[in-house]
Amino acid sequence: LSAEQARMSADGEIVRLEGDVRLRRDPTATRPALHGYMPDLTINTEEETAFTESPVRFTQGGSWLKGTGMKLDNKVQTYVLQSQATGQFESRKARRQP
Repeated sequence: LSAEQARMSADGEIVRLEGDVRLRRDPTATRPALHGYMPDLTINTEEETAFTESPVRFTQGGSWLKGTGMKLDNKVQTYVLQSQATGQFESRKARRQP
């Protein structure tokens, strides 16, 4: 994760990222890197969850997904867009062709 600014609660449990927040999950042997972009993100470090009510955009290879508002659960690797979700997904078969 990266952002222009971050604030942390005194106990370190809540982290508020603001300004050009970028999320990156490294690629694996079976999937390309995942990139997320949003203006702000609030993280609960103890629960390994995060949320925003702002617009979000994700890209992974030739696929993309965008919407407004998101809930993220790192333990189960889920990203739920709250509204106005649209996207385009590249099939794995199309990705393997030159």
